[in-house]
Amino acid sequence: MTLDRLLTNMTLDRLNSIKPSTSKLLLHACCAPCSLVPLQAIINSGAKNQCSVLFYNPNIHPIEEYDLRLSVLRKHLADLNINLIVGSYDAEMWEEEVGVFGGPYPHLNNDVLAANNIELRKKRCSACYRLRFKILAKMALENGYDCISTTLSISPYQYTKQILHELNCAANQQGILADAIDYSRYYADSVRVSRELGMYRQNYCGCRYSVAEAELERAERKEIRKQTCKETRKEICKETRKQAKEQGIKLQNMQEQEKAKAINGAKASK
Repeated sequence: MTLDRLLTNMTLDRLNSIKPSTSKLLLHACCAPCSLVPLQAIINSGAKNQCSVLFYNPNIHPIEEYDLRLSVLRKHLADLNINLIVGSYDAEMWEEEVGVFGGPYPHLNNDVLAANNIELRKKRCSACYRLRFKILAKMALENGYDCISTTLSISPYQYTKQILHELNCAANQQGILADAIDYSRYYADSVRVSRELGMYRQNYCGCRYSVAEAELERAERKEIRKQTCKETRKEICKETRKQAKEQGIKLQNMQEQEKAKAINGAKASK
């Protein structure tokens, strides 16, 4: 089943308003689910035959996860008959250029370091975008592509502003074009459609730090839900006790009224 059949008419109308570059395009893809909407926009624009996809993601850890994401993307692109280029798995280069920023830096609501963590994580993620787009632009120029783009901007868990900035910088350095499109408004569509297609969906961004960050953030959300449920149950119990007390008082009043009525009836019969 094709993506355009699964998208709503409203989404398709919005998607058709996006005009990806019709130049020879090299699209960086992080995974199959995130590529769904950008690729459909490219297909809808009639630029499918001008597009190839680059899978260059040395951030993904461990290697088994890297292989899994690549295999799912490979199958999806084969179904669409779109060319895939696989970059090298430069884990050591990633550690040298990105891993040095450290982590984990979880975004926790109850953490006094939350604001600082956001900035530290943003710097690390920006370095990761920079590395991947640097190679993207270099490979595009070497292989005759005159424009680059990325699927990363569809995720609300990424830093969209930094993604588009680093993409433009990488393109400028190589003297080529950047198709810097923010696809984040289509995230819910990509989630729904990827699930309907039965695609594997990872639960963390990719790097070893993001594994720990995702686990810590999920644990906090779970605890918040637990506390919310606990407070809700407490309120329900409180309300139930109040209603029971009111019903008890009402029943007692009715019984007293019936008793008084019976006594008055007995007196009247005398």
